[in-house]
Amino acid sequence: MTVEAALVVPVFLIGCLMLLSIVLLMRDNMGRQLKLHKTARETAVLAVSVQSSQSDMIRLRRVYPASLTPKCPGIQTILLENRCVVHKFNGYNAANGDVTGESEIYVYLTEHGTVYHRKRSCKHLNIDILPVSGKDVGAKRNKDGKIYDTCKKCLKLTKEELKRTTVFITDYGVKYHTEITCPDLKRSLRVVLLSQAEGRAACKDCCRE
Repeated sequence: MTVEAALVVPVFLIGCLMLLSIVLLMRDNMGRQLKLHKTARETAVLAVSVQSSQSDMIRLRRVYPASLTPKCPGIQTILLENRCVVHKFNGYNAANGDVTGESEIYVYLTEHGTVYHRKRSCKHLNIDILPVSGKDVGAKRNKDGKIYDTCKKCLKLTKEELKRTTVFITDYGVKYHTEITCPDLKRSLRVVLLSQAEGRAACKDCCRE
């Protein structure tokens, strides 16, 4: 019994120490993750002033060495990793009831649009693309009761070709599109001050007083 206890107790204590070491490593890792997340949020705010053609996502990654106590045979150092992905700050403030800032008015611009928007929830910024048969598109009406006309940016089709083709429409749009990649179906947004809206007119739906 004495010999067995002399062998088992040290192994048990070493196991407890290693388990405690793992818990401490996890706590340290969580602390580092929170710091990385804070850094990412601060970077997201600063990045709003930087115009870039790259993705609006900010990705941070940190790898650091750590070790167990007591050390395991054959394991000197292990590498732990923290990752954080955030979206570049776009000026949206839910406290303002879906409207951007009050003292400094921010607006939403689309890449190919001709108007600016005050609300991110504007129906023209959140479109549902619906495929329909080209032969039926003439009878379709949008939610405002308007007919769909040919998009000038898409491939032009003859009447016979149109009948054999699937076209794309939106709930409030007034054009039908023969190409799903048409710029008018794309909603790449950027947020700018109203004074930087590049002479665009106000959206009649979301900019009403």
